[in-house]
This record gives sequence, structure tokens and C-alpha cells, in this order.
Amino acid sequence: MLPRVPFVSFVLVFVIGILAGDFLISLNFFDTHTTSCLETAVILVITAVSFLLYKKRKYLVFGICFLFFLFVCGVFDINLHSAELNKDIIKLTSNKYEFYEAVVTSLPEKRAKSLRVEVLIKRVHTNKKWIDVDVKALLCIPLDASQIPYANDYLLVKGNAEQPKPPMNPEEFDYKRYLWNKGIVWTDYLPEGSYQVVKNRNISVSVKQWSIQISEWADRQFRTNLKDEKSYGLVKAMLLGRRDDLRSDQIDDYTTSGTVHILSVSGMHVAIIFWVITFMLGWIKKLKGGKYVYLAIVIWLMCFMHLSPVWRLLFFVPH
Repeated sequence: MLPRVPFVSFVLVFVIGILAGDFLISLNFFDTHTTSCLETAVILVITAVSFLLYKKRKYLVFGICFLFFLFVCGVFDINLHSAELNKDIIKLTSNKYEFYEAVVTSLPEKRAKSLRVEVLIKRVHTNKKWIDVDVKALLCIPLDASQIPYANDYLLVKGNAEQPKPPMNPEEFDYKRYLWNKGIVWTDYLPEGSYQVVKNRNISVSVKQWSIQISEWADRQFRTNLKDEKSYGLVKAMLLGRRDDLRSDQIDDYTTSGTVHILSVSGMHVAIIFWVITFMLGWIKKLKGGKYVYLAIVIWLMCFMHLSPVWRLLFFVPH
């Protein structure tokens, strides 16, 4: 089966490399000071050997070498991820600061009693000067707060961020590990009066920013036209992938009925969108150099639709 779908074997080997790297990190196998140079050297050597084997048409050995290359990339990728997060921990623990400045990088997500936003802490104030840090964090704000930050707003916060606490027993959900996998090692709760929201007037245009603006616009339209709270929460979850306005009893009902998958992105949705895009743009491949243009456009569109709710609004098909 795998020779017929080589992409699956590529992904499996890469994932195995990530799991192996995570295991080696738990054993303190890597030396952070020397690993980066060693990783670069190993990858360059394997790449050169793979290229020579392919040029000599030794395809079987080339395939084995390429799979080993993917395995090594998985090991080094998780190690690099871990090293970067450890640097983020050091950036804040090594500086005693009174204030920090952060930019909001996500839409506010409603929880039971609070709003949750992801931010990038840009700098901290210590010893009467600002120090650049660039560290991701997760902030919680009271649900009834007078100042609600939105994407690209700046926050000036009085206080210090904290690291998430590890689980108290082996069976407890490891929230610290969950955030670690998302690239977040700092959290903070902002009570009323501990922060100030500053609107960002110089917003750079990007695919992510465009997708956030579309999501906000669609949310406003749903709120205006759907007066029933349950209907609003359901439509928002199905078309925007944001489930923060769904009531707990609704989620329980969908979970019990086995249809909760329609509230989130599935492989079927992605496959349908991919088929539509390739069908509509297939003619480009017939042009001179069109294969490369076709590949670039398809990859760009799939990446955009991964970030944006537009594809849900246009192509949503429950299954």
C-alpha cells in the first residue's frame, strides 16, 4: 500500500522521527550548545549523499536514504522546537521587569468566565529601559472587562507572566505540555485595571491578517442577522470553526449523536476543496512552465484556506 501512496510513508517516517526526538529530549540526550551545528552538518551530508545516489540511479538506496533524511529532520525539528521554547523561558526569567508590552495575535476566545487571547510579548520594562524579547504567551481577561483586546491591538500590562503549572497527579490533564506543544510557555491572568489596550493603527497586510478580518466581519454579520443565541453559536462554529459561543448542552447533544465532526474541519472538507481547485486550475499545466505555476498556486490557496474561514463560507459540505 505505501509504495502506491508514498506521501503517507513520508509523513509516517517524519512523525516517527518527532516521537524519537521527543524521547531523546526526555533523556537529556541533546546538548543545546552544540546541537544546532551538528544538526546542520548531518542534514547537509545526508542531502548530498541522497543527491549523488539519485544521480547514479540507485533508486532503492536513494529511497532508504531519503526516508532516513526525513527521520533525522523529525528528530531535529522537535529538538529545535524545544530549544527555542527554553530560550523563551530564559528571556523572561533572566529579567526582573515591572511591565511588559504585547501584541494580540489571535481573536479573543470565550471561556466560561474569561476571554483568552494569544499574544506576542514584544518587550519588557526593567531598570528604566525596554528590552526586546519576542515571546509567545496566553492571556486570560475577565469576560465582563471594560477593555477587550482584538487582533493586532497592543497591550501594556502591569505585572509578570507565569509558567503554566504541571499536573498534580499522573492522570490529570497536562495543560503545561499542551501549551508547550503549541509553542507557549508563559501565561497570565489580567484583572481589571492591570492592563491598557492600545489600538494599532499600522497594521501590515498579510494572509493571516486578512483571514482574521474576514472572520471578524462574518461574525458581525451572523450576530446581526441571527437573533437566537443557539442558532448563532451553531452557525458560527460550522462556518468559522470558532466554538466559543456554543452552549455546553449543544456540544453534548452533538457528541452524543455522533455528529460533532461537522463543527470542525475534517479531511473530507479539505479533499473537496483540493479537488475543486485542481479541477478549475488544471488548464494551467498545459502552458509552458505551467506545472510550476500550477503547483505554486495550489499550495498558496490551500495554505490560505487553512488560515481563513472563506472556504467554509463558500464550500461547506457536512458529511
